[in-house]
Amino acid sequence: MNRTKAVQPESLDKDVLPLVPLERTFTIAHGREHKSITRRQLPITPAYAFTDYRSQGQTISHIIIDI
Repeated sequence: MNRTKAVQPESLDKDVLPLVPLERTFTIAHGREHKSITRRQLPITPAYAFTDYRSQGQTISHIIIDI
């Protein structure tokens, strides 16, 4: 909680944050056709992360890569 911009709700225990889905809708125009697309996601702050530059030369036994 020290590095997040999230606000701690008073109704929850210390260091507990709710995950509220964000939803964005946008329209794509292709000629006369218009398509509306809705994107839904859960905003999550990674517990630990570093750049590929910083990881060079390190031996890391387990990783998860999300591209």
